[in-house]
Amino acid sequence: MKTSKKQVLEEVKRYVIITLALFTMCLGWTAFLIPNHLMGGGVSGIAALVYWGTGLSTGITVFVINAILLLIALKIIGVGFGIKTAYSIIMASVFMSLLQHFITDPMMAGTMQPFVSDHFLAAILGGGLAGLSIGVAFTQGGSTGGTDIIAMIVCKYRNISQGRVILILDIVIIACGFIVGNTVEDFIYRRWPTASSMRCSVA
Repeated sequence: MKTSKKQVLEEVKRYVIITLALFTMCLGWTAFLIPNHLMGGGVSGIAALVYWGTGLSTGITVFVINAILLLIALKIIGVGFGIKTAYSIIMASVFMSLLQHFITDPMMAGTMQPFVSDHFLAAILGGGLAGLSIGVAFTQGGSTGGTDIIAMIVCKYRNISQGRVILILDIVIIACGFIVGNTVEDFIYRRWPTASSMRCSVA
C-alpha cells in the first residue's frame, strides 16, 4: 500500500516528540535525581545504583539491560511489539550517556553537578520531568523499555495489568536501595556513596 506524504510527516512528528520526551526524561535523571543521589524505579533506577556503586555510565547500564530484555521480548512476543521501543531504548541510552558526560562538576572531575541542591525540589523536578515525559512518549507509541518489556512478557502468560506489574517491579527496585538506608527519611534523602568516594575512603 502506498504511503502518503501526510502519513510520513505524521510518523516523523511522532518520532520527534518521542525523542524530545526521552531527552526530557534523561535530563530529569541526570540533572536532578542521580547527582542528588535520589532513588527511583525502572531500569534507570538500577542504572543509578550501578553508577553510585561502580561509576559505570548510566547509559551503558540502561542499554545493556534493555538490549537483553529486548532480545527476550523478540523471541517471546515477536517483532510486533514495536520498532519504536527499540528506537526509544537506543535514544535513552545515548541521552543518558551524553548528559551524564556534560553535566559535571567543574571542581570535581567525573562527578555529576545537580541543577539544584535541595533534595526535595530535586525529587519534585526530576520525578516530574521523568514521569511526564514517559507519559508523552507512551501517547506516541514509544516506550523506554525495561520494566515495560517485562510487563508485556508477564501479561502474555498471566491475567494481570501491565501497570500493576510495573508498579511491583518498581517497588522491588526501590526496596533494593532501601536495604542500604537505615530509616525512610535517610533512604529518601540519603547521600549515596559513589565509586570515587569509596576509593578515596579506602585510600
